[in-house]
Amino acid sequence: MYSKIQQEKNQGFSRGTVARHLGLSWRTVDRYWDMSADSYKALNKKHHSSILDKHEITIVGWLEEFPDLSAAQVKDWIHEHYDEVFPERTVRNYVKTLREKHCIEKPVKSREYGCIPELLPGQQLQADFGEYWCFKKGKSRIKLYLAAFILAHSRYKYVMWQTKPFTAVDFVRTLESCFEALGGTTHELVIDQDTLMTVSENNGDIIHLTWILPLVELKINSLP
Repeated sequence: MYSKIQQEKNQGFSRGTVARHLGLSWRTVDRYWDMSADSYKALNKKHHSSILDKHEITIVGWLEEFPDLSAAQVKDWIHEHYDEVFPERTVRNYVKTLREKHCIEKPVKSREYGCIPELLPGQQLQADFGEYWCFKKGKSRIKLYLAAFILAHSRYKYVMWQTKPFTAVDFVRTLESCFEALGGTTHELVIDQDTLMTVSENNGDIIHLTWILPLVELKINSLP
């Protein structure tokens, strides 16, 4: 790992690029970035014994098979398989050491989202909700609630404000007003807060409001 980091550094790559090439975290790359070869050798010779050393091979095997394994899970598995209990902090530090020693990076979970391809006119309308505090005359504050719509093709925006939270009835009236301003309905509606459109749940199947479905093809998604 050290040699690969130094090799790519000498080739002119940045820390972030090297981290992506080698599948390492930016902090790991930064740790060895300016370290000399002698310092790295001295670091490898330096060894602190741990009460978990006897389980090193087993724990490394778990981490290689399940890279996203947490220290808490390792602690539970050791207790389950060997009937031994270790302090949580000890296990956490040991797992961190093994990850660095064997270059086993923990995958970073990120939200899956991205740009959608260019859509046809009238294909999709995106809806979201928000709140905004503003000042009235006399310096008193009032909270306003808004429903915002974005037409996917043209990025045309339509916003409705009111002084109370939106209900399903309010949303339907606002949607009709939006369609009237647009001059027609879209084929799809992508909405962020699905609770306004939800009646109940039937064994995992979400039951949506039937009186809005004829307007558009309702898609309950999280907006990017």
